[in-house]
Amino acid sequence: MDTRTPGILRHLGAMLYDLLMVFALLMVATTVVIVPMSLQGEEVSIGENALFRLYLVLVAAGYYLWFWTHGGQTVGMKTWRFRLTDENGETPGYAASLKRLVLAILLNAACLAGFLWRLFDPGKRTLYDRLSGTWLRQVPKS
Repeated sequence: MDTRTPGILRHLGAMLYDLLMVFALLMVATTVVIVPMSLQGEEVSIGENALFRLYLVLVAAGYYLWFWTHGGQTVGMKTWRFRLTDENGETPGYAASLKRLVLAILLNAACLAGFLWRLFDPGKRTLYDRLSGTWLRQVPKS
């Protein structure tokens, strides 16, 4: 495992790739709910339903948590050749991954502040990686 942190453009590329994957996953998750309801002849109006919104949040969070804790790479990270590790270079556990996810959402809600932190960080880590004890590491070409 390389100890270098991927460049900012690689990181952004992987983030965009993963967002596209999450949107596709959310479309499938929505279809799984809407189609059975509409086949029963019900009028489907789920946009205001808080339980449905929670379901979609859990689906999106599940995407990141599953991949980060099972190999340390989302589809975007695998494509751009880097992985998430803990301080010891191992795949992070659920606690660190959940902490990273929550911090990333909160810190990036303000103009990507958590992500842009890496421009000033000596280790080129995002603020949410630093606070959750995780690292992004370059994966060498095979």
